[in-house]
Amino acid sequence: MDRDRRITREELKAALYEAYRRFKGNTDGKNADYIPYLANVDKDLFGISICLKDGEVLTVGDCNYRFGIESISKVATALLVLKEYGPETIIDMIGADATGMPFNSILAILLENEHPSTPLVNAGAISAVSMVSPVGNSRGKWEAIKDNIDRLCGSEVTLIDELYRSESVSNHNNRAIAWLLKGYDRIYDDPELSLDLYTRQCSLGVTATQLSTMAATIAFGGYNPVTKRRVFPAALSEKLTSMIASVGMYEYTGDWMFRTGIPSKSGVGGGIIGVLQSDAYIKQTTYAGEILAHYRGTGGFVGSIYPYQPTVDHDHDGATQKFIVDGKEEVYYKNNDQAAGVVGTANQAVNANQCNLEIYESSFTGSI
Repeated sequence: MDRDRRITREELKAALYEAYRRFKGNTDGKNADYIPYLANVDKDLFGISICLKDGEVLTVGDCNYRFGIESISKVATALLVLKEYGPETIIDMIGADATGMPFNSILAILLENEHPSTPLVNAGAISAVSMVSPVGNSRGKWEAIKDNIDRLCGSEVTLIDELYRSESVSNHNNRAIAWLLKGYDRIYDDPELSLDLYTRQCSLGVTATQLSTMAATIAFGGYNPVTKRRVFPAALSEKLTSMIASVGMYEYTGDWMFRTGIPSKSGVGGGIIGVLQSDAYIKQTTYAGEILAHYRGTGGFVGSIYPYQPTVDHDHDGATQKFIVDGKEEVYYKNNDQAAGVVGTANQAVNANQCNLEIYESSFTGSI
């Protein structure tokens, strides 16, 4: 029994291309239409990008198409204020609890008026933007926000002016949130200034390749594998990842984590990033912590996960199970009765968090 065979890069690429082939034709879901610009995005766009620990980025599909980062920008701003103020201050001023409600919920603020709950929902994100220094200086704050996202993505991101204008004339709910936060003393700069900067950061244009680099930087403890530069202190990686794991998919986060075990953050522009610091789960891997960014023009989660049931052979005492993956790979697990798991668009093996695996084959380790 081979307990130490490591996946080759060719196998990883094959899994990536197979995932793309499988979901390219999927037409489920629809564009978000409450932001007029997003309603007109080509729904057939689809790309998958994986950023590896050595900085190589594997891509397939429309990975150079520039689309709105939207709520994935909340991750970057949460990190920015974590760096500036520290985790304990963020807990006190914003919080880190999942609301269990939609991303733009006003009811959540009324129910938890002592704090906006988490920087990864709209209320907490607007509050986080208000905390960015220099307070009261729109230009200085914007430079800090954008520079932080540039460094996470490994290259410059640019504003999509048409998207920014479209959001600015339709963000009535977020305006209500900003002023409600003011009433509870949970916004720390001018509400209109904070709202404008939040709207602007959501309107930044990114590619799937840039988002995979961002996710990899989080997974690898603040070290950007593409630029070879440290972006943030390693200690903040687990704090940020815990936020993503608890509320990254909003009221669907529990189901998502149960099915995939992969902390992920969605954006209404169609992007999804996944972060898995997989050294914590599997010791014998080559690509520990690889990251995938997925973009689908539908603005939904189309093709992000799918069930996979490998063929199983039990030996006579049930101590060892043999899995036939794609009809060719033999993978052995010991004392594992739950090996049939859920995998992602670029993953052709059983998900680590669903199984007590001793080895992990026929897949890169870690990402949806």
